[in-house]
Amino acid sequence: MSSTHISENLLRRVGPLAAQRYATRHGWNRVNLPPRFSIALYRLAADPTKEVIVPQSPEVGDYVARMADFVSAVANAESRSMNEVLNALIFPSADTVRFGYKSPDTRLGTIALPDGMNLFDAALRAISATTYDIIRPEKFHARMSNPEAEAYIKSCRMGQTEFSSFIVSCICPVEPDSQLQLSASEEDDGAIEAPAFGRQVTERLMESLTQINSFVLADQTDRLVNPESGDITISGNFFESLLGFPVSAEDTSLYVTTSWDTALPIPSVPDRVDLRYDLFPSLEDVARQLRPSRTASDGRFIAKVSALRGGLNSDNEMEGDAVLNILDDETSLKAKVWLAAVDYNKACDAHKLNQPVAINGTFLRGRKMSQFKTYSDFRIVSLDSVPTAIAAEQLGVNR
Repeated sequence: MSSTHISENLLRRVGPLAAQRYATRHGWNRVNLPPRFSIALYRLAADPTKEVIVPQSPEVGDYVARMADFVSAVANAESRSMNEVLNALIFPSADTVRFGYKSPDTRLGTIALPDGMNLFDAALRAISATTYDIIRPEKFHARMSNPEAEAYIKSCRMGQTEFSSFIVSCICPVEPDSQLQLSASEEDDGAIEAPAFGRQVTERLMESLTQINSFVLADQTDRLVNPESGDITISGNFFESLLGFPVSAEDTSLYVTTSWDTALPIPSVPDRVDLRYDLFPSLEDVARQLRPSRTASDGRFIAKVSALRGGLNSDNEMEGDAVLNILDDETSLKAKVWLAAVDYNKACDAHKLNQPVAINGTFLRGRKMSQFKTYSDFRIVSLDSVPTAIAAEQLGVNR
């Protein structure tokens, strides 16, 4: 087997029909062979000297080796990574969006744990914000709860990272079954085909990044706040998702690429956008202008303890800041609160047991991190206190 480093378990998941569909969709033509042959032979239409073999049955003894050869040969012929080819085989009809983060630490394919967690969170938020920019275009989404958007996000998968940079690979289904919509004209009784929702998301994501890059470089950031005719509306939520990527120093950068699935026509948008570190101050300024003014809310809130950052006081007891995920109706917000020792102990127990907490106080919403100016009656509560099923999902527990 020419590619022994490919997981055998992954290769066994690739069926012969999936490999044949991939070859057909990516410009490989099948060569007629006598029926006695237990293989299918394909030649690349653009270069007939390149051939690949697809085993016809997973029961043959060397199936894994033959499939590894197929993946390796296709990757070499198409100048793609083997991970990309495997993703396309195992998760058919999907675009792959790759958020690539470069810094001195990523040359060996690793990254500081906090930065790595921020990368995955920012990628999720970028794709999620894009779905809402399509469903309900507006400058800021105060509430992000839509069944279609949530179902799409849950259908996306994570791929593997790569060396030389740290890459968050998101496998985004394109939903190849066309969705029929009635035409806008009442006189026309026909129907038109709308692009599949998943493809709309990946296409809009790259369009948004391209527009952002273009307008900032042209010193036209005002058009990102107040779009002109022909500009796409990009929400403040999308800008804030980009600010979640840890790009702040001269030796760091972010690039986003998309490998389009050929089940649908390839859109005429760039498949790569590079975002330099010096672009991000402008993004922060735009995000600030698009976000509604900070508002304070008084009341009782249900939350999950996500981080503890306290220290010992003069009585040798732990006290200090805790970060809470506040469940505010349909959205989850991060907030910092300084807890006295007795409440800090409760927060430690809640974090350890993955239990929700309740807190009274004045909650001040901020852009990156909200905070409680004052608080009282901090306690661990039962799941019955969680107001909605959505909030229960955000807590990561089953009711």
